[in-house]
Amino acid sequence: MSSLHHATVQWNLIIRLTITAIIIWLIVIGSLIATRTDHAGLPERFEEQVLPGLADKIGEISEICFTMADGSYALAREGDIWTMVTADSYPVSAAPLAQFLTGLVGLTYQGRQTRDPKKYGIIGLGSPQEGGNGVRLQIYTQAEAELVNLVIGRTPSGLYLRKGGEETSYQVNGNLPPFYNQRPWLDLDIYDLDADMISLLSASRPGQVATILLQTGLSPAFNQEATSFRQTVRPGRIAQSIADLAFIDVQGSDRLTGPARVYFQIITETGLSLDLAVYSEANGDWVTIQASGSNDQSVSQAAHINRRAANWAFAISGYSFSTLNATLPQ
Repeated sequence: MSSLHHATVQWNLIIRLTITAIIIWLIVIGSLIATRTDHAGLPERFEEQVLPGLADKIGEISEICFTMADGSYALAREGDIWTMVTADSYPVSAAPLAQFLTGLVGLTYQGRQTRDPKKYGIIGLGSPQEGGNGVRLQIYTQAEAELVNLVIGRTPSGLYLRKGGEETSYQVNGNLPPFYNQRPWLDLDIYDLDADMISLLSASRPGQVATILLQTGLSPAFNQEATSFRQTVRPGRIAQSIADLAFIDVQGSDRLTGPARVYFQIITETGLSLDLAVYSEANGDWVTIQASGSNDQSVSQAAHINRRAANWAFAISGYSFSTLNATLPQ
């Protein structure tokens, strides 16, 4: 009887465990059904395109807008070229634009993420209108119809987005070039200058006679800081600084309000001449560039520079400005 009782207890335990497992299974199935109902209309196959049909409308796009919590920028089509509206319509580089549109067309869903607005910031999708870390992307057609409305964000774990008016966010497959500011869209490599090819470097303050800092053909003592002034200035360093100038933004030169702080003239061994004027303005430090040439090769090179630099002012870092401004005494 003891063995029979023991077997009965074991059998009852098995039955109870089986019933419990069935109940748990039913709860799970119910949750899945509820989830599907709650997300009706959302993609179930995450390899699907995020923006189906966009490829067919690329030619209709007229404006691309990016909005962040701390600013915004916009690209616009003007005839056959694209320009940066927020940089006084400076031409946009074709390569990053093509890469961005191609990447946008190719985005596919990888996985569903949070629907909780409080958690959007974790994946870079905080609402920029509310000070969040996301970037709102809006694309318009020539008929001013809104073609795309997304909040996009990038974190070390990948690329994320959510559609305008929807709560659910997604991680997506694909790649987009940098989009958090307008600098990557602008080709600001205006000239290619080798400091070792500079044959003349002079500098002046407004209303002052130019001081020759470096000139080939003069005595080595002249070019190698023979005076206390040139020991302080170090012409070679100034020449290298001008050759290495990295421009970080652009605006129309008509926006400059004050006189230049210092002027430079650079002549290379190939006959190219560059005149740089350095400004310090309330909105940053800027340089204007004008080129000329003394032979066929340098004239052609100067024309190429002027096509890109005429009527524009290019922003430089505060460090670059300090280096150039310290060339001459105030």
